[in-house]
Amino acid sequence: MVSNCFGMAYGLGAPGLADQMSLEFGRFVSVEEAQKIVDGYFVQYPGLKTFFDACKLEVAAKGYVETPFLSRRYFPGFYKIGRDKQAKMQREGMNSKIQGCIAIMLDKASVLLDQVRYDTDIGRQIGWEYVLAVHDAMYVHCPEQYVETTSAIVKWVMQSIIIPGPNKGLEVDLDVLTRWGE
Repeated sequence: MVSNCFGMAYGLGAPGLADQMSLEFGRFVSVEEAQKIVDGYFVQYPGLKTFFDACKLEVAAKGYVETPFLSRRYFPGFYKIGRDKQAKMQREGMNSKIQGCIAIMLDKASVLLDQVRYDTDIGRQIGWEYVLAVHDAMYVHCPEQYVETTSAIVKWVMQSIIIPGPNKGLEVDLDVLTRWGE
């Protein structure tokens, strides 16, 4: 069900949710049943509905979406295509705005993490390695005895990224894994 929550956060509607849930649960899930879940989701997270509606209007009115960091993705010819393609462009606009912002934040965090790693005594002592970023996660490898310190540094780095505009701060979750498969 977690993937369905992510799907709704990126604009998955009731028909798509019904299809996914039917596969996941091994039973038919109607669009009406899925719509109740979508409606409940937006009651619980009303800011998302406002955000989605604003993204859709931005695509239609401007022909592009813009992240808080001022990067843009263009959607030319919005009014020259059918409604299905317009809806697809609007979903892509929501996704682009979210993913574009996350990508820039991870880029900024990786630069700051490297600065801390190479320009501070503790960074040089620990010797962690920034491995990669996947979607909205950074993977860092460090010696076992420095897991707590490295975790605190990574969390501080991620929370130091300033998002232009009204900012409540970035919430950061950390997991410590011992194997890639985890």
